[in-house]
Amino acid sequence: MSINQATTVRRIHPNPAARFAEGLIWFAILAVIGVILLIIPPIGIFVLLCAFIAPVYCVLMADSRDKLVGPCPYCGNEIRVLWQKARKRGFNCKWCKRRLFVQGVAGDERFMGVQ
Repeated sequence: MSINQATTVRRIHPNPAARFAEGLIWFAILAVIGVILLIIPPIGIFVLLCAFIAPVYCVLMADSRDKLVGPCPYCGNEIRVLWQKARKRGFNCKWCKRRLFVQGVAGDERFMGVQ
C-alpha cells in the first residue's frame, strides 16, 4: 500500500433490537432506584421519568454508535473508530499515531491521511 493512499472503509451498524434490550435493562435499574427514591418525591419522580425514556433514547441514539472500520492508509493496520468522532475532527491511528480523517459521503467513506 502506498503512503497516504485513500482506503475504503465499511460502516458497522449497531443492532436496534440490542439497543432496545439495553434500554430495557436501564429501565429496570432506574425503575427500582426510582421506587426507592420515592421517599423524596421530586427526585424519585424524576428518576422514574428517566426510566420510561431510557428504552426510546437507546434506540434513537443507536446511530451515534456506528463504527467505521478499515485499514490505515499509512501502516495498513485495521482501525475501528466511532463515526461521529471521525467525522467531526479526525482521529489518530492507534498503531502509527498519524492523523487521519474521513472523506466522502455515507456509503462511500474513505480514510485519508493529513498532508
